[in-house]
Amino acid sequence: GAGGADPAGPAGTSGDTTQKALSGEVSLTATQYTYTLHYDANGGSGAPAAQTGTGVGSYTFKLSAAKPTRTGYTFQGWATTAGATSAAYQPGGSVKVTANTTLYAVWKANTYTVTFDANGGTVTPSTKDVTYAGTYGTLYTPVRPGYRFDGWFTAADGGTQVLSTTVAT
Repeated sequence: GAGGADPAGPAGTSGDTTQKALSGEVSLTATQYTYTLHYDANGGSGAPAAQTGTGVGSYTFKLSAAKPTRTGYTFQGWATTAGATSAAYQPGGSVKVTANTTLYAVWKANTYTVTFDANGGTVTPSTKDVTYAGTYGTLYTPVRPGYRFDGWFTAADGGTQVLSTTVAT
């Protein structure tokens, strides 16, 4: 060196450096893990079978294209929590995992149009949209001269009575 202290080194050392050659092999071991992706139909049926994959630190699964079914609901996709209202993943898409993971089906209740048949009378309005598993809510009163309205039923003669609190199925 040029003598004196090396400004880049610790105080009191010279600027001269010594290098040592390393010999031999360096061995690095990467641990592979097996990950399992489970599907939960979350109230429906027909969830795809679990998938497994092996990776170092993570694994990316191609999601099954199969879709579960549920009466009165439309499948929206998959989420990582059972109570999710929107889907983060779609069938056929992919998900990267770093641990065993369960995907839950996300469902949206269907809406149906109910038609009120006044059975010889008149009712306005004559239709109403109801959501599956929700209540009917306000029911309209029909008019038919000379008759008393006894309520709404699922058949013109007999059937089951439908009230505003009846759950739509």
